[in-house]
Amino acid sequence: MACGFLPLQCSTSCGNGVQTRQDFCLNSLTHKHVNPIFCRHFPKAIVLRGCFAGPCPEQVVGTGSHGAELQTVTPAMHPTTAATVERARYKDLDLPPSAVPAVPQEQTETSGGVCGKLFLNATGVINMTGVERSDCTVAIGRPLGEEITLIVLESSLNCSAGEVVLFSGRMMWQTGCKKLPLSLINSRTNTLIVKQRVLLPGNGVVLQYNSRNTTKKYYQDCDKQLFGPRGEIVNPVQSPGQRHEGVCRTFINVAPQHRIAIRAVYIDLGSENNQTHFNYILIRDVSTMKTMVFHGRQQFFWQSTGSQAEIEFHENIKEHRTSFWAEYHAAEPK
Repeated sequence: MACGFLPLQCSTSCGNGVQTRQDFCLNSLTHKHVNPIFCRHFPKAIVLRGCFAGPCPEQVVGTGSHGAELQTVTPAMHPTTAATVERARYKDLDLPPSAVPAVPQEQTETSGGVCGKLFLNATGVINMTGVERSDCTVAIGRPLGEEITLIVLESSLNCSAGEVVLFSGRMMWQTGCKKLPLSLINSRTNTLIVKQRVLLPGNGVVLQYNSRNTTKKYYQDCDKQLFGPRGEIVNPVQSPGQRHEGVCRTFINVAPQHRIAIRAVYIDLGSENNQTHFNYILIRDVSTMKTMVFHGRQQFFWQSTGSQAEIEFHENIKEHRTSFWAEYHAAEPK
C-alpha cells in the first residue's frame, strides 16, 4: 500500500492563503484507491500549509478614502505567513526536526516556556526554572516498546514552602522535593508526565531524559500509540497468523494543557442483541479514570478532562466482524 495526496487550490486568488491536501490510500500494484484503513500505519501527512497566489494589484487611494493604504504583497513576504501557519500546527509539540516543516532561522519564534508542551524526541533537557506559572506540566512520549529514564540535574525547590514535583505514568507515581538532584526516575512505559508546583519566582527543576528499549513488555502486539494534536482511530486488525488478543488498546496523548475530543465517524460492533458474542468499545479518561462503554452502531462524541485517553477494543476472537473509525483532536481546556 502507498499514500497519495491531491493538492487543492489556494484559498485566495492573490496574496497569501491556505492550501489543503486531500489524502488517499493507494494499492501499490494497481494504483487504485482502497480503504484508508490499510494505510493507517503510515505517517500522517501534513494536510494544511501556507500558499501564495501571486501579488495583489496595488490599490490607488483616492481623495474620498479614509486615509487607509493597502500594502502590495510581494513573494518575499510569503514565507512569514506560511511559517506562521505551520508553527500554529506544531507550537505545542517538540518534534524531531525531520517531522516539522523547515522554517527560516530568523522567523523562528520563541517557545514562551516549556509549560504545557509534549516532548517526543528520544532525548532532551527540560528547564522548568523561572516559569511564569506556579503549576507547570510537561509530558514526554515515545513509541510503544520504549521506556523513559529521567535524571534531575538541578533543583531549587523550597520544600518548607510546599513546593513539589510529581512524576507519573501508566505504571508509576512518585513525588519529591528533598534530595532531588541526581535522582533517577524510570517511567516503566513509553510516557511520562512531570507536574511542578512552585510558590517562589525562579524556583524549579532542570531535567534530562533519555529513552531506551524496555526489558519488560508492558503492551500487547495489537496496541497502538497516538501522539499529536489530531489523528484517526481505527479498530485493530490482527493477521491470521498472529496470536489473538482478547483486548486491544489505543493510547492517545496530546499536549498537557489540552483535552481530547473523539468523534466516531463510523462504528459497527455487530448486533446489540447478540449477547453470546459481545463486542464493545471502552473509553477511559486517564485523569479521572472514568470510563464509558459503547455498543452496536451507536455513534458518539466524547471529551476527556485531561490530556490522556485509552480506548479498549473488546472483541470476540471467533468473529472479527467489527469496524470502527473515529477522529480525535486536541481541544482547549474548559
